[in-house]
Amino acid sequence: IELADDPLAITLDVCRKTAQNLSSMLQDVNRKRPTEIDAINGEIAAAGRRLGIPTPVNDALIKKVKEIEQAY
Repeated sequence: IELADDPLAITLDVCRKTAQNLSSMLQDVNRKRPTEIDAINGEIAAAGRRLGIPTPVNDALIKKVKEIEQAY
């Protein structure tokens, strides 16, 4: 994998340029639609389980988003 000369600078630039955007997941929650939590964070958590790597932040995010979805 080739990385840019300064990946942090590029990441920060993207963050600045997209700061006003609403993520698709937030848009789904706002519209009370099912989210992509399983396809996005669920895959990370599943990979962690397969590799024996804990993913507590992703696990917590999945749980919270599913709680929000169940409250629709």
